[in-house]
Amino acid sequence: MCYLYDWRMILLQGGADLATGLAYIAIALTVLYIYRAGGLRTLTAAYPSLWRLGAVFVGLCGISHILAMIEIFSPVYWLSGAERLAMAGVSVAFARVLWRRKDELSLVGQILGESTRQLRNEKYRSNPLPPERLPK
Repeated sequence: MCYLYDWRMILLQGGADLATGLAYIAIALTVLYIYRAGGLRTLTAAYPSLWRLGAVFVGLCGISHILAMIEIFSPVYWLSGAERLAMAGVSVAFARVLWRRKDELSLVGQILGESTRQLRNEKYRSNPLPPERLPK
């Protein structure tokens, strides 16, 4: 055990890593759910590797935090090292895919932004609230 056997420090570090790790894993599972459910059919069909790599990347980040919490109590350095190596490979692949698709993705972002603005304008036109009471 490290952190000079200070239980407050152990709880702080371990608790933060556990919470962060679980949140990352929940985010990864949600991204995979959206991808599989086809909630954004155009984007998931056009960029399947982006969705999959992104989910795996975020999931591995979560596992890294959970292993860091476990390492407080048990020396699982080889397992942690193997996980970090896997995360490095997925990170490089994800960065490559993002870089290759950056122009397309920024165009998609602009189109989605414009569509969202148009939908909000239509919604607000039919809303009986005065403009000062509408959400921004």
